[in-house]
Amino acid sequence: MLETTREVFSRGWRTIKLYFMIGHPSETLEDVQAIADLAKAVLHEGRKLHGKAAQVNIGASTFIPSRTRRFNGCRWTRRDTLAKQQLLRRELRGRA
Repeated sequence: MLETTREVFSRGWRTIKLYFMIGHPSETLEDVQAIADLAKAVLHEGRKLHGKAAQVNIGASTFIPSRTRRFNGCRWTRRDTLAKQQLLRRELRGRA
């Protein structure tokens, strides 16, 4: 991922958008923290080439199991989902 990021930034792009999905039943807070860490690493690569002009935009959709789908019986709580969303906000808000 970081190699691709370096290539994109080296070709003149100053903004990269990363898309993620959070809330999978087996996901942990450490997994969500890894999303934040990856976003910071990507921004760091951009800053090497473009300084403060480099930006990383993050999109994070929330997975909610449907009653009629495969993950129907999986444990899902609103509190877990909010904790994961708050972790991303806390780690990434205001960091360009």
